Amino acid sequence: MSEQTAAQVAVNGAQPSAMRAKAKTLVKNAFGEAWKAKEAGRKICYCFVLGPAELLRCFDMYLIYPEISSAQMAAKKTSLPYIQKAEDYGYSADTCSYVTADVGLYLSGNQHPLGHVPPPDLVINDTLCNTYYKWTEVIHDFWKCPVFSIDHPVRLKRDEKYPYDIEETYQQDKQYVVKQLLELIAECEKLTGIKFDPERFRKNLEFGNQMSALWCEIIDKTRNAPTPFDAVLDGYGYIAGMNTHKGTAEGVAYLEAVKTELDQRIVKGTGAVAEERFRLLWMSAPCYPYFRKIPEMFHQRGATFVYTPQFMQGTRGTYRSKMYDLERPLESYAESMLDYFHGRNPRQAPQWSMGWWGGKDDIRNHLDLMRRFNADGIVFHAIKSCRLNSGGFADLREHLSREGVPILMLESDIADPRFFSEAQVKNRIEAFMEGLEERKYYRARAAV
Repeated sequence: MSEQTAAQVAVNGAQPSAMRAKAKTLVKNAFGEAWKAKEAGRKICYCFVLGPAELLRCFDMYLIYPEISSAQMAAKKTSLPYIQKAEDYGYSADTCSYVTADVGLYLSGNQHPLGHVPPPDLVINDTLCNTYYKWTEVIHDFWKCPVFSIDHPVRLKRDEKYPYDIEETYQQDKQYVVKQLLELIAECEKLTGIKFDPERFRKNLEFGNQMSALWCEIIDKTRNAPTPFDAVLDGYGYIAGMNTHKGTAEGVAYLEAVKTELDQRIVKGTGAVAEERFRLLWMSAPCYPYFRKIPEMFHQRGATFVYTPQFMQGTRGTYRSKMYDLERPLESYAESMLDYFHGRNPRQAPQWSMGWWGGKDDIRNHLDLMRRFNADGIVFHAIKSCRLNSGGFADLREHLSREGVPILMLESDIADPRFFSEAQVKNRIEAFMEGLEERKYYRARAAV
């Protein structure tokens, strides 16, 4: 047992997930082998985690994920020098710290903690986040490579004010996305000299279906008491392992191994903490510079995280046991993009996912998650440099508190360690946990 693993056992008394450690190896290898791929003549594609990996793999391109790159820098506590280099270059401290860490990487000759990252031959822009538009412009300016943007139409929820035909507009949107995918195929064929193989695409989607089914099973296992894994400390590791291997046999094998490990932990009664006393939901991305520290502050008090919407939002909406129809692969792929985000497809909102804007649907979905995962409270992580993730937290906190949900608001950042105050976070967690203890005590008395 390593010193780090031994330290974690000492903190919460539970055996950590071996598959979280395996995820670290998968991500490390993905970055470590990138330059070898470049030297072997493969084209390098910078693709965000929600991008069309299964399609791009048909052209033997090596995929590098900018968000994972920045998160890894932060988790290894090396992001600050990169961020400061970007600020010296002219970027504001309010800019998404994923972006500034990435810019600092370019200004440092692409020397990443996990290996030398080759420059891109192609960049894929995804319209989930408005920052992506500017981020891909930055990548283009640095490396003078082509950028391909995939536009996902957004429809307002149908009601009396917007009485449009749901099915008609959905079919129009789908054909619009299919046309873009065909344009992307032509661009990739031109860049790589490799002809698009529909059968290879179907195979990648078949792997995607298997991964989606496994992932849904894995997520559901946190409904066990005790939960066999922590949604933050373990779950985000699983996400990184699967995102770097989407649409591959390696990705399927990894999730099969995760499922097997969790099944064994459930049989043995092994939880994320030695004695699970409280079950919590985590909203937003983690503070990667202190990725272990924050969850362990909760673990010390018998609390563990059983769910985060990033399980779905961070994996391009693997919310169905079968994501793709292999008989109509391109149309099905377009549907998965349209159906991804809550509210984007009014015909069918993804299960277990939600927005964070404080609307009635968001409130209802949070309450549903509380019931589904038998949670005792919700922790919102307001990210200093990501208003997209944090914009509706204040409203949600107010409305959910009225419903009797215990709420904790933490503030830090995804990659910039300067916005983390250990004393402040510790004090807030202690006060929150004292409130949960008191709530538990009086509920127990009332039940007598």
